[in-house]
Parts: sequence; C-alpha cells; structure tokens
Amino acid sequence: MTTFAQILHSVSEARGVPVQAILSTRRCHQIAHARQEVAFLARNLTTMSLPSIGKRLDRDHTTILHSLRAVEARMSQDDYRNQIEAIEESLKPQFIRHNAMAFSSTRSAANV
Repeated sequence: MTTFAQILHSVSEARGVPVQAILSTRRCHQIAHARQEVAFLARNLTTMSLPSIGKRLDRDHTTILHSLRAVEARMSQDDYRNQIEAIEESLKPQFIRHNAMAFSSTRSAANV
C-alpha cells in the first residue's frame, strides 16, 4: 500500500517543490498546487480520511475537499492529467507495474 510519505516525496520530486515547502503555510501557486496534488493522491491511493490528510498537511478537512475539487477540475486538461497519472504510476509497487506492462503487451499482441 502506498503511504502518505511516499506520495509527499513523489509529488515533491515531480514538481520540484521541497517537502518542507509543501508542508509549510506558504500559499504561492507552485507550492499550493503541489500540496493539492498530495491531498488528491492521498485520498485516491490510501485509506486516509479528509481530516487525517488535513492533519498531515496542517489544513482543515474542508480545505482538503477544496484541493480534491481543484485537482479534479485541472484534470480536464490532458497534459495535467497525464502528469498526475505519471506520479500515480510511479507510486505503484514494482511488481504491479511489471505485471501491468506484461498484461498490456500481451493484449497488444493478441489484437494484432
């Protein structure tokens, strides 16, 4: 199972925003978007509740709800959705990625 710390570090690396900045109270565009992405991925990849995600990010659960909605709205842009999906893919355990790739290539060969 993916942990909050793994999500935090993956978003930090992908976005070039230090973990400490994501966890800070700073609200500049780049940091706020990275924080929203952490909240979105934590909600979708873990069993964490909105209040528990909020506690880890030092935010209220309603702010986390806003983050989820903001990321979902930006997901309508293909480029942005691809970026989030790439972060998600990087968080999957290695054996799942390997099996998914093998399954995908088997299906492609069967369709030829």
